[in-house]
Amino acid sequence: MSMTLEQVKESKPRAKFYSDNQDKIFTSTSILNYIKNNSWQYMTNVMPSDEDDYRCFSQFFGKLELIKKIQVMREGRVHNFECEFAKGNHCNCWCGEKYHGMRGVI
Repeated sequence: MSMTLEQVKESKPRAKFYSDNQDKIFTSTSILNYIKNNSWQYMTNVMPSDEDDYRCFSQFFGKLELIKKIQVMREGRVHNFECEFAKGNHCNCWCGEKYHGMRGVI
């Protein structure tokens, strides 16, 4: 289920979300900062409306999923949940990209 802009606004500042469109992980703070800094593109008045913010949000992030911080054991070791969302060589991890793209699947 995709998160709404209102749910992102209500979440904790360090909550992490996976963006389907961007194929990246964002914090709620970075999402709100992006909207604040880029909603001017959609302005029709002096101040952007909630509708402009939502359009900016949905076009850039697409389907957004809350990442639940879970400890996943891989090969008898704790594996970083952010690494589970990585593609290619986006992180330095002991797994050597073996578990990238697993998205926390146990």
